[in-house]
Amino acid sequence: MTSYFGAICRSGHVVDFYVTDHARRIGYNPTTYTSCPIDNFCADCGSAVLLYCPSCSQPLPGFRGAFGVPEADEFCRQCGAAFPWTSRQSLAARLRDPLANEQLDAHDRMEAQEALDTLTADDTSDAAKKRAVGRLKQLASAAWWGVANPVLVSVLSAEVRKQTGLPPG
Repeated sequence: MTSYFGAICRSGHVVDFYVTDHARRIGYNPTTYTSCPIDNFCADCGSAVLLYCPSCSQPLPGFRGAFGVPEADEFCRQCGAAFPWTSRQSLAARLRDPLANEQLDAHDRMEAQEALDTLTADDTSDAAKKRAVGRLKQLASAAWWGVANPVLVSVLSAEVRKQTGLPPG
């Protein structure tokens, strides 16, 4: 059985979900049963087309979706890294799961969730985000921060990261 892989642009548009040869950028057209080249850039937005996870180089997964409409994964199945097109909501959800496993009382758990909501909101001031990082540093374990750092790097500005001691990105 043939394994198919994906080709997705940096904006999240599915370019091809039937990639058969990564090295030569060859896909498969299931309608005509022929091989076809994969474009280097997206026809919808002009972004570069990715074949591999930018973090671990795992090939992007092939076809997934309902009713024949392809969907792109938002996180790498191999390393768990967020892809460039991952939404803020998905990034926040990625941090909520391990935060739920932290040994916190009900009050601290609620404060941690509220701080996380502040960090991942679109319309929050830098000052509020700095306070939220400070509160999470008080509440969350080193293990949670190991998961959170790469995600927060993608949702926080360079200035907030610098002021709170988070990695520069």
